[in-house]
Amino acid sequence: LTVQAVMTYKGQPIATEADTLTVIYNIPPAWLRWLGGLFCLAGLVVLPSKRIPVYQHTLQLQNPTYGTRNTYTLSPQEPQLTIENRSVVLEYMKGSKQVQLVEGTLLTLDGRTLEGGSLLRAGEQYRTLSGNILTFCETENKGKQAIAPRFVPNTVPKILLVLVGLALISYHWFLKHQLGQLTNL
Repeated sequence: LTVQAVMTYKGQPIATEADTLTVIYNIPPAWLRWLGGLFCLAGLVVLPSKRIPVYQHTLQLQNPTYGTRNTYTLSPQEPQLTIENRSVVLEYMKGSKQVQLVEGTLLTLDGRTLEGGSLLRAGEQYRTLSGNILTFCETENKGKQAIAPRFVPNTVPKILLVLVGLALISYHWFLKHQLGQLTNL
């Protein structure tokens, strides 16, 4: 950079010799911005989202008077089960090995009364008000299912990657802003 300084003395310009001046202008490293963007992208797109187990519950209703048995299943595809003309309604709970009693009343074999909102467990038997026996036979694991879209940071690794990426991008912006302030002095 060549600088020509002009000074004035009593209104008359005085020419001076040209002098060289070295200017060092620092810019923040671009890798901060790119690495931050890569971390955010990896946190939102590459890592899998949170998954919960999917269960299929098998229940059996037995009429002791006639000896008939009906088998029912509860799964995410069929989340509600109605028994005995809506006197008992059971509901599938996502990610749980239990089934919720939504409406109606069931009696346990030891005499306890279960009202709406109670949870039923596999391997137990219940009596309906009409005298039928409801057996919660088994809960079978059918794999895992994502509970949120892929672009939502809902697991710890995803959240950490996105936060680190945003911190790197913010630090790059901060350095660029500070250097811009220094050059405008």
